Amino acid sequence: MKPGVYVGGVALLAAAIGMGFWLARQHNRELAAQVTRLSRQNAELRYELKQAATQAADIGRRAVELDSLLGSAKIRGTATETRNDQLVRELSAREQREVALMAELASLRQAPRPAAPPEPAPVVSTAPVAPASPTPPLVDVAPYERRIAELEDQLTRLLTRALAETLEEPAPPATIPAAPLPHQVVRVGPADTFVVIDYGAVHGARPQALIRLQRGTSELAQVQISDVRPRFSLARVLPGTLKGQLQTGDLLVFTP
Repeated sequence: MKPGVYVGGVALLAAAIGMGFWLARQHNRELAAQVTRLSRQNAELRYELKQAATQAADIGRRAVELDSLLGSAKIRGTATETRNDQLVRELSAREQREVALMAELASLRQAPRPAAPPEPAPVVSTAPVAPASPTPPLVDVAPYERRIAELEDQLTRLLTRALAETLEEPAPPATIPAAPLPHQVVRVGPADTFVVIDYGAVHGARPQALIRLQRGTSELAQVQISDVRPRFSLARVLPGTLKGQLQTGDLLVFTP
């Protein structure tokens, strides 16, 4: 073979080897760039993972704090409910006492007092007349007056205390108002002369207002308010309007 062929082959082989080295170097540079990019992404992911772990720890602590606050709120809510129940029971007992006092006051005020016997006719006598001694009272009304004063004082203290506790109580949360319950008779006086009704100043009661009492569809009597309290009123039965025996639970029908 000719020497030129050997030289050409060697040159071609050298060129191929050089091309291979260049390609390998290019590939190495691309791999190095890819490794750098992956390392940077790995570092970013580790940073994000660390941040997520920190946030998870913060959320865990916050959850513990919220759980503690929730427990405290539940305890306060239970205490508030207990206090509300106690206030409701005290208010119910106070209202019953107020009704009893109003009824007793009305009964004492309407209790007939014994009439004094007629004075004897004067006897004409020629004997010297001795100075007349003062006639002692036939009926001692002092106990009645003292009892009425005591009852009025008790009723005043009861109403003052109820008003003070009502002002101190926190306002309840806004709720949908329920339909108003019908008012009724809570106490009937002797011989159906008066009634105590659960209709007071807070409901719009006014003195001298006329109200009809009804049971079912039958009208029983007409009453006129004579004494107004915050939650109850005293009403006298108008003469000539009574059509049946009154009893607790008779409904109030307001005259338009």
